[in-house]
Amino acid sequence: MGKNKIKKMKKCAALIILDGFGLGENDAKKNAIFAARTPFLDFLFEKFPHSKLAAGGAAVGVLPSQCGSSDIGHETIGTGRVARKPIKIISDAIDDGSFFKNQKFFDAVNFAKKNNGNFHLFGIGADSFVHSHTKIIFAFLEFLKKNFPPEKVFLHFAADGRDNPPDSGKKFFEQILNFCAEKKIGKLASIFGRFFLDRGQNWDRTEKIFKLLFDKNQKFEKNWREFFDKNYAKKIFDEFLPPTAFGDEKIFPRISRGDAIFDFCFRADRQRQITAAITEKNFTEFSRAKFSEIFAEKNDEKNLKFKNKNAENSENNFLKNEEILRKIFKNEKNFDEKNLKKIADFCGKNGKIGAEILAEKFEIKKNLAEKIWEKIKNNFGKNGGKNLENGENFGEKKIYFLGAIQYSPDLKNAEFAFSPEKSKTCLAEILEKNGFRQLHISGREKIIFVTFNFNRSANLNLQNEIDECAPQTREVENFAENPEMSTPNVAKKILEKLRGENLAKKIAENFKNEKKIDAKKLEKILENEKIDEKKIKKIAEICAENNFDKKICEKKIAEILKIEKKNAAEILKKIKNNFGEKNFENEKNYPEIFVINFENCDQVGHTGDFAAAKKAVESVDAALKKIVPAFLENDFEILVTADHGNADEMCDDRGRPHTAHTKNPVPAIFISANLRGRKLRDGALSDVAPTFLEILNLKIPREMTGKSLFLEK
Repeated sequence: MGKNKIKKMKKCAALIILDGFGLGENDAKKNAIFAARTPFLDFLFEKFPHSKLAAGGAAVGVLPSQCGSSDIGHETIGTGRVARKPIKIISDAIDDGSFFKNQKFFDAVNFAKKNNGNFHLFGIGADSFVHSHTKIIFAFLEFLKKNFPPEKVFLHFAADGRDNPPDSGKKFFEQILNFCAEKKIGKLASIFGRFFLDRGQNWDRTEKIFKLLFDKNQKFEKNWREFFDKNYAKKIFDEFLPPTAFGDEKIFPRISRGDAIFDFCFRADRQRQITAAITEKNFTEFSRAKFSEIFAEKNDEKNLKFKNKNAENSENNFLKNEEILRKIFKNEKNFDEKNLKKIADFCGKNGKIGAEILAEKFEIKKNLAEKIWEKIKNNFGKNGGKNLENGENFGEKKIYFLGAIQYSPDLKNAEFAFSPEKSKTCLAEILEKNGFRQLHISGREKIIFVTFNFNRSANLNLQNEIDECAPQTREVENFAENPEMSTPNVAKKILEKLRGENLAKKIAENFKNEKKIDAKKLEKILENEKIDEKKIKKIAEICAENNFDKKICEKKIAEILKIEKKNAAEILKKIKNNFGEKNFENEKNYPEIFVINFENCDQVGHTGDFAAAKKAVESVDAALKKIVPAFLENDFEILVTADHGNADEMCDDRGRPHTAHTKNPVPAIFISANLRGRKLRDGALSDVAPTFLEILNLKIPREMTGKSLFLEK
């Protein structure tokens, strides 16, 4: 190519994360990765430098005995440093006593006390380490024991079945409820499977939990042990247990106005949707009109607003107001409850009333009327029933929602008790500052990790980063039924980017309205040959080498595309107009950086289905066989790793299904057409970003505590 015609090209690199791909024992009965047929992965391990990386415990900022997880793994990979993760922060707070002095806990308790409400604990009732831990549940119950009426504490717990054995839920519930009995605090109100804590925009699942928490008109079971046994007998295990209410509604209430909720889960992904449904004012994913005493939705005719001050209220609104007043007055032994409905009506229509009018109107003693009026003022504001009329009974907050951590910056109405240790920079930001275009891609179940968590758990909105979610090849509820999941589609989208098929469409579109060009013929050539990159590159080289010399370029384009010279002239003109007089090979249609997550080794590993997990691994092998050569053909260098293990241990020593993450290390493989004698050392996930920066010849920032995996020559 001609000198001074071509700008120096940026290096291109791909980071491939095999989610749930650990390096376990060479046991074909336990390790689905070892048992699977993976000829291409075997080739990569044989021909290219590789090493082992620690992916759990202190290496990723969690408890020493803890496995890694997707959020923790991706954040550590993306930031290149080890920061204390929420479970470690909260555990340390319990140990040093600061947990029991947390002001947010007192704010939640005081809200419920002020409004004569109940307190609800919500989350996954298990020692998963990944989403929750009984240490936190027990500590918070101890806090409530000292600071809140114990008979007004209620438990709404999910059974796990993924990060723990699929039938371990009964054991965990036994531990938790025995603790409650011993401490004389808390009653079980709800059980549901973790499956319904959806993170994939399946709002029908979220709605089932929402109704479980708020709907008083549902069937109530009496015996939680029988519930587990009955479902286990039907082969319905912890993850998929149907949302079920327990006890008698008079004793085990649903969540109501004036109550407080503490979600003790310390991982965000499965808490975002249910938190949004509970806290967002303009929530639209499903209707909350039935619970309008809490969620006074816009344009909702069933809410607490009156048509006008003197209009007669409907029976429905009488009952809703009565329910609110009953909560306020239920501790007043001398109050004649037959007057509740009348007071509800009266307060709704009259803003300026007082104790004397109440005593006269409802024939009650003056001292009781004064107590009632004081409560009306405290709960409904200085204008009494006028605020009831406006649906503002408890000010801005109608319920107090507190999460262990912030589940999303977008959830403005949800409070949170603990803040993470934030990283100041990450790999994606460094690439952005250096002008690299990035594509972050995965399937629906893992896209949040390769975008949000990878980018230091922040919504960075980088200008040159594109996030793409590939669909499942077939929609199923149990991933064992479709082990390949999104993997073939992730590979397909990557190949489309590398082969420039989008550029083909763009060029073809430019020619559609040109009368002098046989647009159909040209479009047919482009489609049939899928914009043969060799032809595109050849045209780019000719234009650059010959400085867009009209005579030479027209002739060469005509020869390459087998079209008439006059049509080649029009093509040359279009190229100059649309791509400029420069080598558009260097203006690649694909990004210089790919960050890829193949999700299915983890997701299928969680099912405990060994045969399905093998198929998942084999589908990843097939995808790698397609994309790795394509990357190398386009002068990419590739780093392959994983966030944690899973499919590497599918059963325990007794042959029982193992559905949790593993403590095994994960691989690092460096793939390049020019290895230059490079070798890799063993390390940890925090070393991945520094290694990737060295591949790109970029400086490693001081904030990254990880080190490059390349051994010095």
